[in-house]
Amino acid sequence: MDIISPVKAVHLDIDQFREICLLIARIVDRYSSFTVSHSISVGAVARRLAMQYGMGGREQKLIEIAGYLHDLGKIYIPVTIIEKADRLNDREFSRIKGHSYKTGEILSEYPALSTIAQWAEHHHERLDGSGYPYHLTKAYLDIPSRILAIADIYTALTEDRPYRKGMKNVQALAIIRQEVAAGKLDADIFQCLESNVALIDCGIEMISKNYLKKSRPAPAGRIQFSRSLFLPLPISGNQRSERP
Repeated sequence: MDIISPVKAVHLDIDQFREICLLIARIVDRYSSFTVSHSISVGAVARRLAMQYGMGGREQKLIEIAGYLHDLGKIYIPVTIIEKADRLNDREFSRIKGHSYKTGEILSEYPALSTIAQWAEHHHERLDGSGYPYHLTKAYLDIPSRILAIADIYTALTEDRPYRKGMKNVQALAIIRQEVAAGKLDADIFQCLESNVALIDCGIEMISKNYLKKSRPAPAGRIQFSRSLFLPLPISGNQRSERP
């Protein structure tokens, strides 16, 4: 903006900022053919869980934005590692684990995003201190960070990856339930997931279909952001074997 525009101060409301972050998420997700809608789905699931937990509308949108940005650090990881079908060696696995720290590092350059940056950076932390990059315990992990952790792991488990097929929701819930029982993930937030899993799956499927749909070209002379991916989820009345 500083280079191409005489306007030096740009003020965006939360919905405009959300739209910009969606564009960033699309760029990050397209880095690998196996994560084509991951960040967008994490954002949508996190927002749904935040709503079910009773958080306000603005907080729901902020958590959704954190979901869009949570994997920003993966742009520093070679795609050959991300898409490797075989078991990762120690060096490769360490490189993968560094992405959450890099996400925080990138976003920390913008003080106005400090809260969102914290939530995004903590999506692999666990309540018992077994997560990364900082091995934080439950005393240091707020509710949005806990929501994002569960949204990320559920979305990842149900997606196809180069090293495995996506799981059915029953299998994914069983794995997360074990993590809750082990004191790694928040039980109340898991209950929000389990109680709304059908709606959440429907939302993820809808996002995937809209995301993969061929877009129409934007009119010449201006930038156009598609709103087709902003469909809300439907609303009624450190295990080594699993990669991030």
